[in-house]
Amino acid sequence: MGDASATILRRFLLTHALVGVEDVLARRTRALFLNARAATAMAPRVAGLLAHELGHDPTWSDAQVARFGEIASGFSVS
Repeated sequence: MGDASATILRRFLLTHALVGVEDVLARRTRALFLNARAATAMAPRVAGLLAHELGHDPTWSDAQVARFGEIASGFSVS
């Protein structure tokens, strides 16, 4: 994710009540449904930004990425 995208995400976080990585990449941006592999690649960066902005620790980020990976695996085309 580029710096401009990260800035947009931060602003989005400040104005919307976001729950986690799945909320951002599946519901809010629909990235999971458009390209599951790309969304999975974005998950660690999104988790880091969410954790920073929402005051969560690295354990939360790791759990979010793992959970999103499990969900995204059902959307990947082999």
